[in-house]
Amino acid sequence: ASCFHTFYNSCRVKGADENLMYARMVLIDSVRIVIENCLSILGVSAPERM
Repeated sequence: ASCFHTFYNSCRVKGADENLMYARMVLIDSVRIVIENCLSILGVSAPERM
C-alpha cells in the first residue's frame, strides 16, 4: 500500500497525456483488485470508499 501511495502522489492521473492517463488508470485498478483479493484471503473486509 505504501508503494502505491508513493506512486499516486508522484504520478498524477488527471492532466496527463491521454495514453499515459489510461495506463495509470489500468495500473490503479489492478492494484485495487490485488489489495481486494489479499484482504479477502485474510478474511478482512475493505471499505467501498476511503
